[in-house]
Parts: sequence; structure tokens; C-alpha cells
Amino acid sequence: MPETFNPDMPRRGKKSKYEKHMYYRKPDRGPEANWITVKGVTGGKRERLEDYRNFTPLKEFGELIDGHTNPWEVIFLQEGGPEAFPADQVLTLRWYNPEDLPTECDWGDEDDPPCPYMMRLKENGVHFPQLAGRKVVELLCPECDRAPFGVIDGVGGIGPLARHLSIMHDWDADRMKKYGERVDIDFDLAYSSERQSKTWEFGDTPTTHADFSCECGWTPNPDKPASPSKQLNGHRVGAHKEVATA
Repeated sequence: MPETFNPDMPRRGKKSKYEKHMYYRKPDRGPEANWITVKGVTGGKRERLEDYRNFTPLKEFGELIDGHTNPWEVIFLQEGGPEAFPADQVLTLRWYNPEDLPTECDWGDEDDPPCPYMMRLKENGVHFPQLAGRKVVELLCPECDRAPFGVIDGVGGIGPLARHLSIMHDWDADRMKKYGERVDIDFDLAYSSERQSKTWEFGDTPTTHADFSCECGWTPNPDKPASPSKQLNGHRVGAHKEVATA
């Protein structure tokens, strides 16, 4: 098994058969702000992503050829690659767990591993330095094998687990409480991060309105269809010979 990653190592297949792709960083907005993704390069795709969707190409990690390797292999194994991912992407996709790394390849078998570098990552994991100091507790459903519910730095996880048990497995509050006491999960914390109520109190302070009266004492006629601002403008032009304003 290779000991040193070489991003220029030859890949199987005919390169002319496949479209080139590269890594992009998504825009700084939305639920996946700054996440890294893989998109096409050829046929003007990169220009469209940059110009119309504000994606940033990560040219430092080079281009990829479809069908030759796992698309994440290059960036995972290059210097500076793992730390380029935002922490929330790693946490959301659970890449901190080697078993959840996207290491699949489309060809090969146990005797002839398709992506030897990725197979090594599947065993040893990827080091993401941006997770230093973070803590993740994964809550498993006692009824099914669905993905765990993550409690990240003490936040989240419990509420989604409670809703899952209630909706998918018909658990009531009493059963949930007993289970929580047995495995040390406080389901009351499910509501600790809920948004609090906000109270508005209204006094009798009058609303402030714009004053469209003229210094000469003239006031707009409320029965006219023109707006007060247009009436004031017309009055100043007609009565005071002022230059009309837009």
C-alpha cells in the first residue's frame, strides 16, 4: 500500500473519455455556506459557477478526472486539504468518523483495491485540525439503525432523537423519561435551545408622520388624488417659483 500520496499518480482508464472537475467553495450564505463541493470545469461551467453562483474555484488542489479516483481523495490527502473544509461541513457529514468518510470507488475489489489511499483513510481517518476543542456525542436510536443524532458542544441531538422516537416508534413521554434515566439522557434539554418568547408592549406615543406642509402655512388637500409630497412640490413651484424636484 502506498506510503506517500502523489496527486499526479496515473489513474486507470482513458482520460479523454471523462469530463474534468475541480473543487469549489460555495458562497458565504445559506445552510451550506463556504462548504467545499466538486463541480465541472469544461464547457464554460467554471465561468458560470464563478459569475452567476459566486462559487470560488480552489485551483490549488488541481483538476480531477471522473472515473479515475474517489473525488475526495486528492483534497483529503494533499497538504492543506483537510483544514480547508469548514468545521460545520465536517461535523454535519460526520467525516470525523472514519466509517462515514466518502471513500467509495466505482471499480476494484479486495484483491485489487481501487483507491488504496482512500482505503487507508477508511482505516485511520482524516485529521481535521479545525475540530480541535470541539466535542461530539452521538445519540443512537434504541429502536432502529438510522444515523445517530449528534450533540455538538452540548447543543442539539436530544430534540431530534425525542421527535424520532415519538413519531417513528410511538414512544410517549413516560417511556422516553424512563429510557433517558437509564442511559443518562435528559430529554427536558430538548427544549433548552428553543427560541424564547418575545414580548412587545405598546404605549400611547403617537406615530411620527412626515410633514408635507409649507413654511407659508399651506397644507396638502387630503381629497386630491396626488400624494402630499407631489402637492407640496407643485405648491412650491407655483406659489414660490421654486425649481421642481424629482
